[in-house]
Amino acid sequence: MLLASAATVVILAPGIALAGGGTGGNTDDDAQMIADAKRTENAIVVAWNEKKWDELGALYEEDAVVLPPNHDPVAGRAAIVEYYRGLRDALGELGGLEPVRTRANGRLADLVTKFTAESGRVRMIYQGLYERQPDGSVLLGVDQPAFVDAAA
Repeated sequence: MLLASAATVVILAPGIALAGGGTGGNTDDDAQMIADAKRTENAIVVAWNEKKWDELGALYEEDAVVLPPNHDPVAGRAAIVEYYRGLRDALGELGGLEPVRTRANGRLADLVTKFTAESGRVRMIYQGLYERQPDGSVLLGVDQPAFVDAAA
């Protein structure tokens, strides 16, 4: 019995180590994943502010989902771009990005960020789930914005 248990550990341990083993994986890889996700996040804000809709769409996964407050989910890159295009004039430019929490594990990064809209009058928060693609790029797969409150 002891021999069988030892054999199981030897066979399974390498696979567990490669999968991160629930420990968050390699911290250097996780730090790089977070940095790449933040670059994508910043590029999304720039594309939004400059109304570059093709560039904005290219930063989302093809089957991405946005979960806006008080609205049905918006699924798919093209639908997301159209949804955000319709909000852009009402919300104006986005700014004041402030990280709340960042976490990564392997090919995924979870960012929670505060930001402002309507010239800083409205504070918002969003949670974004980013995924490293086979080509090495990092795209947003799940975007969940929410209103925090009106700024004083």
